[in-house]
Amino acid sequence: MMIFLTVLKVIGITLLAVIGLGILILCMILFLPVRYRINALFDQNAKKYEGHVDVTWLLKFLHAEVWAEPGEGGRGIGYEVRVAGIRIIPGKEEQDTDDEDTDLPPDYDPVPDGTDLQETTLPAETGEKGTVSECPESESPEPEKDIVDIEKELYDDGYSEESGDEQEPQVKFTDKIRGFFRKTAEALRNLGYTIKRFCDKIKQILLDISYYKNLWNDAETQEVLAYVLDKTGFLWRRIKPRKWKLRLHFGLSDPMTTGEAFGTLCAVGPVFGRHLQVQPEFEDEVLEGDLCIAGHIQLFFPIVIGAKLYFNKKLKRVISRFKRGRRKDIQRQAA
Repeated sequence: MMIFLTVLKVIGITLLAVIGLGILILCMILFLPVRYRINALFDQNAKKYEGHVDVTWLLKFLHAEVWAEPGEGGRGIGYEVRVAGIRIIPGKEEQDTDDEDTDLPPDYDPVPDGTDLQETTLPAETGEKGTVSECPESESPEPEKDIVDIEKELYDDGYSEESGDEQEPQVKFTDKIRGFFRKTAEALRNLGYTIKRFCDKIKQILLDISYYKNLWNDAETQEVLAYVLDKTGFLWRRIKPRKWKLRLHFGLSDPMTTGEAFGTLCAVGPVFGRHLQVQPEFEDEVLEGDLCIAGHIQLFFPIVIGAKLYFNKKLKRVISRFKRGRRKDIQRQAA
């Protein structure tokens, strides 16, 4: 009995330890911040544009990096993911095996020196004595024309046999006039149908615009919109960058234009404070600078806000009404 209780005790302690470890890992994932850092560098005169994104978690236990450094001396464009300092993405590149199917040396020549290659020709298909057999073409004599057919060909050019006058046209003038008016009436009828369909489409568009306008001004839609703006604003305050800095060195072709642009930036400078540094250049035309953005995100807040928005019934109802449109919404209400 004591052995059974001891086994149960060990199993219980193990289960509690596993559950506690799982809860600890889950709390670490949700509450430990994911830190990010973005660096950008641009120089228009030197045609140099670089970017770098660095994401870390748990004191760089998980480290992801993306970079774009074209040009000479740069690493090009790439990315990598490291766990505990070990690179797992991308892994080791596989070697190409297309050119390594055989182990022959590079200087191997399948034809030894001094050997003449003679062209071989295949014999053509011949008859009994080596000549190509030809089939004589069958000559079919043309049928002789009857005298009546000859006379018909001579007098089919628009002349009668007796008088030589031109034959009367097969289509009368009145038939042509009648056909012209018939085609004109049909074209006008089709034009009327086209104008009617166009007017119906315009009417439907105006009704749809009125429907979406009324739906936008609906009290439930406005309530849902205020709720979404409140939650997204709260989320932005949690994930927005904590530090950012922009250094700009610019100069335009006209010094007066450069002064006006610098004055505009100085006017909005107090809004950004020390995060924005501007240096004008009145002698040369230049545009260069660098940008640095740093912050952190706790996954708990995006998950909670996303769950609240996803399970909100009013939000689902408003979205479904926007997707259904006017006709389906009227049919749904009538049913």
